[in-house]
Amino acid sequence: MTIHSDFTASNSQGIDKLKNTYLHWTKTQLNKLHDHIHLLEDHYSKKPNNLVEEIFDLTHNIKELGGSFGYYLITDIASSLCEYVHYKEKITEVQPYIVSAHVRAMSVVLSEEIEGSGGEEGNNIIIRLHKMVEEENNRKKL
Repeated sequence: MTIHSDFTASNSQGIDKLKNTYLHWTKTQLNKLHDHIHLLEDHYSKKPNNLVEEIFDLTHNIKELGGSFGYYLITDIASSLCEYVHYKEKITEVQPYIVSAHVRAMSVVLSEEIEGSGGEEGNNIIIRLHKMVEEENNRKKL
């Protein structure tokens, strides 16, 4: 019985350490995304050709790992941003306010340590982000 409880405690500590590493890593990725938002918003600076790809890659990595640590809401938010930027061919097609809204939402999830889906509030966040993207996509069609 002692062996089992020692193993369980050790396992739990290992998972907590990985989770803390994930949280730190994700904050670093979000800081990079904030830097990219500043580039998107700056009308005077030259934007790297691969900025859209970088935003997608950073977000995709956050999306892929979030669920592994129980952060399903961050996975859903990142998935929404991935879908938004995935088919953008030019940086001028990307609206900074949409990227910023997604990154702010992910930052809140991390700072508040909202695990799981976030309940009704999480659903409302996802609905607002999807609506924002849908409205922008419909505006482009006009």
